[in-house]
Amino acid sequence: MLGLISFIMSFHLCGKLSRCACKLALLSGIVINIAGCSPENNNAINVSGIECLEPEWDFGNITPDINRVEHEFELVNTSDTPVKVIDIKTSCGCVLVESKPSVIPAKKSIKIDVQLKTAGRVGPLRQSVSVLIQGSKHDELISLSLKGSVSPPAGLNTIPNKINFGRLAPGETAIRRVTIESVDESPVEIASVVKSLENLDCVVEPGPNRSRVNLVATFTAQESGIVFSKIDIYRKNHKQTPIVIRFQADVRSPRYGVVERIFIPQVEHGHPYEVNLQVDHVGEAHQVDEVTYEGDDSIVCSIFKPDKQIVEITCAKGAKKVVRGKLRVKLTNEAVIEVPLILIIE
Repeated sequence: MLGLISFIMSFHLCGKLSRCACKLALLSGIVINIAGCSPENNNAINVSGIECLEPEWDFGNITPDINRVEHEFELVNTSDTPVKVIDIKTSCGCVLVESKPSVIPAKKSIKIDVQLKTAGRVGPLRQSVSVLIQGSKHDELISLSLKGSVSPPAGLNTIPNKINFGRLAPGETAIRRVTIESVDESPVEIASVVKSLENLDCVVEPGPNRSRVNLVATFTAQESGIVFSKIDIYRKNHKQTPIVIRFQADVRSPRYGVVERIFIPQVEHGHPYEVNLQVDHVGEAHQVDEVTYEGDDSIVCSIFKPDKQIVEITCAKGAKKVVRGKLRVKLTNEAVIEVPLILIIE
């Protein structure tokens, strides 16, 4: 009798919770264990008849020994017609969607299983899953989100927990420092540092006391592109679980600030128009050496005031109503910049 009362009370409690996957385990016919149930979520959404009671899922605190966490979103079609699922996209490659249903049947539901990779990550995490559906009038987007926080390994803090070297030109060098400290003031002893790139140098320097050390990372930019990588730091007596510090850099060719495009409305035939190209290279001005035009033959470009980076554009008679082309601007340092040009002829 006591077991039956316990079952009824536990079942009633679970019924007041949200529609998450409540796991009931009957032990010895007496005890009911309710796990994996989050409190009722008042952030339910309804997009074109597709309802999701829990569009945001919080994994809470995630221990560093867990490589990935999983969740199952449920979408309910409350309408009388099937709804097509056009696509499902995630905000990061660390989020995996195991199955992508193509349709949500009328008056039924589908489940979207997602995995969030947490290996090597420390600190708060927040990612999103976007479900594009075919609405009655136009396509609609259902936004789902995942969040949580990964604890640092074995009572350690890394400040910051990731490195951004920022924007660099090829050959340029940037230095960043990361502080590694123990929460309980125990000694931090580094056994080795493993880096994944040859153009990255890492040095461990002692801190003000034994419970803190500093990692000095020096990155030298090479080929253009966005660089993502990591540094694995192994401690003595903890060689199986490294401290992982992720870093990124944006490597680009020398940057020239220049007017993004030239648009001149109400152009008169034979009338010259002055255009300031606003050329700038990391704050240092360069003179315009040569300007050539590629496009309609009726357009003539010439350098008017090189010291002020001003060119003169003239449109001859017989030009089209809308003229599209581009200027090739050669600077005194041999750099060449292409600027789109659009003219509206009166």
